Amino acid sequence: VPSTATSGYDYFATSNGTVPNGGTTSTVSVSSGTATATFSGLNSNTDYDAYIRSDCGGGNKSAWSNAISFSIITYV
Repeated sequence: VPSTATSGYDYFATSNGTVPNGGTTSTVSVSSGTATATFSGLNSNTDYDAYIRSDCGGGNKSAWSNAISFSIITYV
């Protein structure tokens, strides 16, 4: 993740196929220069899609990225 977004980055994770739009509230926000985000409350044995967008400050945000798919797997 480039560290050039003035006000950081927004992340959105979903397990139900929701595609975010301009009015979607982020799941996690991080400050500029932060290369990782931590999601809480995700369920094991579940597939997710995650999206990211830049927060350029002053209410200006980029479009959401394409989905990045991942799974939470619990091994017993």
